[in-house]
Amino acid sequence: MAIERSSIIGFDGIHRSGKGTQIGKLEMKLAVAHLAFLTVRGDGTRDGRGDTPGDPHNPVWQERSHHLRSANSTPDEWHASAYEIVHELHGHATSGAYSMILADRSLISRAAFMLHSGANPGRKGFNLEDLYTVRDYVPPARRVDLRLVLPDILFHFETTDPSVVLSRLDPDDPKYDFRARNIETTFENYRQASSLLPPEVRDRVRPIDAILGEDTIHQEVLYALGRQSIFSADSQ
Repeated sequence: MAIERSSIIGFDGIHRSGKGTQIGKLEMKLAVAHLAFLTVRGDGTRDGRGDTPGDPHNPVWQERSHHLRSANSTPDEWHASAYEIVHELHGHATSGAYSMILADRSLISRAAFMLHSGANPGRKGFNLEDLYTVRDYVPPARRVDLRLVLPDILFHFETTDPSVVLSRLDPDDPKYDFRARNIETTFENYRQASSLLPPEVRDRVRPIDAILGEDTIHQEVLYALGRQSIFSADSQ
């Protein structure tokens, strides 16, 4: 018997591409519609500080996140963290508690990190298992059916010009240099990542030009969700 699960909406793209802004706008729409939703991290790590419902207080995640952002972290540790994130996403999506899960980062970020780690996707790109290199080492009881955590729709906020996202950084931010280097060193990986996704994921990607205005992008997001009968703001 098929397992019922929440709709999963992925928001992906390079740092400062507008993911957080669009998640916030959709959250307000869902709240007005009285739909149960949860915003979570979909790839990478989470802080474990308890600041949001999707990132409950957790000392293990706090320690892990601090270590991953240090100079001592390794790609394998990031891969392991990504699988833990997917394990949590699976739990939320199959809990029956939420109509919709909003994933801040998803499989485009995963593929971009694989490229950053030196992975060679081959001529046909990555398959789904390729994206989670630690899966074979996870105890069977903690393995996740990756098909159950695929986003129903994956919004990719993309641009061909890194200056677009670089211009959105705050020059007075103490971490400005770090954030700028992060964009510059990952830009090409993000540009390639979408085309290297497994076919079952690639078909779910909806590219959006990150240079567009916030309200224009928001309307594109709502239109795409309505087209797939996931959520229609007009019908609420």
